[in-house]
Amino acid sequence: SIEHLNKLPSLLTPLDKLNCLLTSMASMRTTVIDYWKSKEELDTMDDELPIVIYVVSMSSVPGLAAEVRFL
Repeated sequence: SIEHLNKLPSLLTPLDKLNCLLTSMASMRTTVIDYWKSKEELDTMDDELPIVIYVVSMSSVPGLAAEVRFL
């Protein structure tokens, strides 16, 4: 998920950037399901938010807020 998010600045169009964000979130959910062997899932935003914060903080995207505003 972090690797997908790190590709965000290299993309040029808003559609590509949006697809990159969606791929990153899908990868995050898949990783959780794979780790817990389908016993746990991210059902609510309360489950998802701490992982999203971790992924964003571990990424090396300069100006992530500007990237998101561009969308």
